[in-house]
Amino acid sequence: MAYEHFERKEVNKKDKDTEPLLWKILKWYWLLVPIVYFFFVTPPLLEPGGSANADDSIYFVLAFLFLNLGMAGIMFYTPSEEITRAGAAENILKMAVAQQIIAQNPLGAVLALGAWYKLPKQPTIETEEENEDGQRELAPKHLYLIMILILVFTVSLTVLQYLILP
Repeated sequence: MAYEHFERKEVNKKDKDTEPLLWKILKWYWLLVPIVYFFFVTPPLLEPGGSANADDSIYFVLAFLFLNLGMAGIMFYTPSEEITRAGAAENILKMAVAQQIIAQNPLGAVLALGAWYKLPKQPTIETEEENEDGQRELAPKHLYLIMILILVFTVSLTVLQYLILP
C-alpha cells in the first residue's frame, strides 16, 4: 500500500536499442574504413609523381572498399525484425563471411562471424514495435539479391586480380 504513490515510468521505444553490439560494430566498420581510406590514404597514392607504392593493386583495393560500402548499406537497410537467427541477417552474415574471406579481409570475416554468433534467436517485442516509425527498410529478397551481387563482384574481382597482378 505504501507503493501506490509511485508511478511507472514508460521507456521510450526509440531509446531502446535492439541491434546486437557486434552488428553495430561491423556496420560501422564497413562504412568508416572505406571512407577513411578514400579521404586519407588514396589521394597521395593517385597524385602524379606521388608515392612509389601506387600501382594497379590500388584499383582493386578501391573496388573491394566499394563492396564494403555495399555491405554496410545492406546492414543499414535490414529491418530490425530480420536481425535474428530466424531472419534474413543470419544468411546475410553467412554470405558476408564468405565474401570477406574471398576479398582477403580477415578482420571483416571475424567481425561478421562474431556478429552472426551474437544474433538473437528470435525477434523481441521491442524490435517488432520499433518498425512502425516509417524507417526505410528493404525486403529480405532485395537484401539477398544485393548480397549475391556483391558476392559475384567479389569473386570476379579476385579472379581478375590474380590474372592481372603477378
